[in-house]
Amino acid sequence: MLIVIAFRNAGEFLTKCIHSIQQQDYADYRVVLVDDASTDDALAALGELDERFNVIVNQQRKGALHNQLSAIQQFADEDDSVVHVDGDDWLAHDGVLTHINDFFNRTRCWLMYGQFETSLGHYGQCEPLLPAGEPLLEQLTKMHFPMHIRAYRAGVFAEFIKQDPTLDLLKDDKGNYLDAISDLALMRALIQI
Repeated sequence: MLIVIAFRNAGEFLTKCIHSIQQQDYADYRVVLVDDASTDDALAALGELDERFNVIVNQQRKGALHNQLSAIQQFADEDDSVVHVDGDDWLAHDGVLTHINDFFNRTRCWLMYGQFETSLGHYGQCEPLLPAGEPLLEQLTKMHFPMHIRAYRAGVFAEFIKQDPTLDLLKDDKGNYLDAISDLALMRALIQI
């Protein structure tokens, strides 16, 4: 399992994020932390990390989507499960990674997403993947996708790369990776595979 944590200026939350991963009862994972030119001394929040953690530090901002894609392309094996955790988020209990691993191993599922709860106790918007009625692509354009937690098999990402080798689906009309809706863009692209 590969966990990708791309962040910028997440210092005040990063310790809790890392701790929630280190406390998991599932330990067969690797983590790639990508600091997108933080200015808040976020790296100091990382503390002591074991050999499962790789840290990449950008000197210039590249954006969340660029950082996530680079981490996957550089570190993921095709049989990995890839899990995205934002630097200002944390896993709610110590069995999250076990649940994800077990689910992927028990099913033929290629992609999964989950609900999130804010620090104030409010839940985010989460809908079933395929509400009944309309054709799939029309459904995808109307759905509220949860952005946390996102997990998929690296093989589906590899298939996406085969179909869109220059990743144009994830870029704006100037050829730059999408910024504000990058989570949504990546998940929608993978679902269509």
